Amino acid sequence: MPAYHLHLRLEPQAFYRTLGLRASGAWATLDPLAPKSARALERLELFVRSGAARLAEVRLRESPSAAELEACEWFELGNRFFKGDPGFSLWDDYPSCRSAAVPDGIHLFACCVVSAEFRAVVRARRLRGLEFLRVKEKSRKPKLAWFVALARAPLGQGVDHPWFDRARWEAYLRAHPAETRDQDPTRPPGHFRGVWVRDAAYRSEPLLAGLLRLVPEKSETPLAGLTVLPVARYWRERIPAADFAYVPVGRDGPNREGKMLRFRALCASRRARDALLRAGLLRDQDTVPLAVVDAPPAAAPNLDLLHPPAPAMYTGAELAALRAEE
Repeated sequence: MPAYHLHLRLEPQAFYRTLGLRASGAWATLDPLAPKSARALERLELFVRSGAARLAEVRLRESPSAAELEACEWFELGNRFFKGDPGFSLWDDYPSCRSAAVPDGIHLFACCVVSAEFRAVVRARRLRGLEFLRVKEKSRKPKLAWFVALARAPLGQGVDHPWFDRARWEAYLRAHPAETRDQDPTRPPGHFRGVWVRDAAYRSEPLLAGLLRLVPEKSETPLAGLTVLPVARYWRERIPAADFAYVPVGRDGPNREGKMLRFRALCASRRARDALLRAGLLRDQDTVPLAVVDAPPAAAPNLDLLHPPAPAMYTGAELAALRAEE
């Protein structure tokens, strides 16, 4: 069974102390399945029903249990925040950056730009599925060589969460094309609102039933009501026989100049992720666990069978042209 973190934005905020919740700014976080949280949520429900308090926003974040994390097979490699601007952009005719703006200890940024040390570990450990394109240097005094890490295969389209009502979500996308143009209907969304939770899930899941009592209005409005942030899921049949793969970030499309942009994030097998951790190039918190499932939920479509796989960041012709300038 997965773990959850419940993030509450309560109004008025004075009720945090009344409920014994420790707030950080406008938010309080608790484990909704922990016994000690049950009493606080029961009291909160009474305040909401009476009209004394209101939950402006609720975010339910799913995470792997300890056992699931131990068995996790794939991870998305995240970017560590830093203040400098290395100036990397896919808008450039050839990828370039200012390495002097990247702090020491950073070996991955912009989802796919990696250091020479990163490349060295991949080659020394014979990790599969990744090739490298040298990044053009913009700094007058460069620190390190940097490379675009190009995974050769996709991880798959992804699998919908069992609670997610795709039909309602796709109807919303069709009704609001201007506001949802960055949403890709061929893939599961990174989060979904309470209105896009299946009615059957509200009836069968005690956790969701309790949240529905706290936030009865199923809002389509961002930053309001319930939002579910699930663990990303992928179909085992589409997992490549490799140590690296890519997943799309946002929706592919041309920029104002007509250049096709395909943003891709880098994913690593446990073997590759552990090798990078041991080398000190990544921290545990820089990797996001992914779930690999044997089949989609019974009521969900198989997106990998309905849609072609997402193309790589560069087509073969585009990459060949870049190689000629490398």
